Amino acid sequence: MLKSILLGLLVISAAKIKAEEIFTNQFEYLVATRINSFDLKDPHTFTLIGGVVCVDITDQLNTQVNNQISMDDDNNGLLDLSFVTQYNSDQPAYLASKSMTAELQNADCTAPQASTSCSPTPNPVMAQIATQPLEAGSCLTPLAGTTTGYIPAVTSTNAPCHSTAPQNISINLGGINLPLESYQQSLRYQNGITTDQGLHMGFISESTAESIIIPATIPIVGGQTFASLLPGGVGSCAIGDDRDTGPDGQTTGWWLYFNSESDLVEFF
Repeated sequence: MLKSILLGLLVISAAKIKAEEIFTNQFEYLVATRINSFDLKDPHTFTLIGGVVCVDITDQLNTQVNNQISMDDDNNGLLDLSFVTQYNSDQPAYLASKSMTAELQNADCTAPQASTSCSPTPNPVMAQIATQPLEAGSCLTPLAGTTTGYIPAVTSTNAPCHSTAPQNISINLGGINLPLESYQQSLRYQNGITTDQGLHMGFISESTAESIIIPATIPIVGGQTFASLLPGGVGSCAIGDDRDTGPDGQTTGWWLYFNSESDLVEFF
């Protein structure tokens, strides 16, 4: 009973607790952040409307994803889409200067978003990655020559922050399953362990993007290939070519860049 009371008090006051205080107590295993906004910044996505006009639909797709993050459309008591990063460390030092393990997980998070608490799904872990802390400078920036100058531009992550080593993962983004090579994420600590300036990047090859058929249930683009939405892809209506070279220096495809913000959540 006492443990339950203490855990409840921790959750209630979490937003007021400084980062260095969170990691000096026995409740560290509960420390996690949930993405509350996730936006594709580069490349943009395009499709033909009415079979005639080629339209940039990046904002619409981002809105759809963020609605799933913030809403319970099927009224099952859970938010429709949740990504949680859970932190673990045995070093009772200031958050920005310690080594940690970060697990990016799929999660079941209760609605509404303002008071959500989360638990892992049956197969939760998308990536288990050691972090590299940084107290000055930038933790993660786009690779040179892989962005196209869209506005607003991709936001890099500045200190105090952490970044992760490249790893291949698969992200289900609003019903579209995206296998990403050399995925990295970086988050800036802001107001305790709430994070902003989140940068998520990963490479998808041209052949993989061509093999992904967007579910018919997704408005506007259902039934199309993911490659057809990206400038330079087969079937794309976009002017220009945003294709890049992958981590092996040979494979053509696209580096995808997303920016995010996250909130501290109870995770058990």
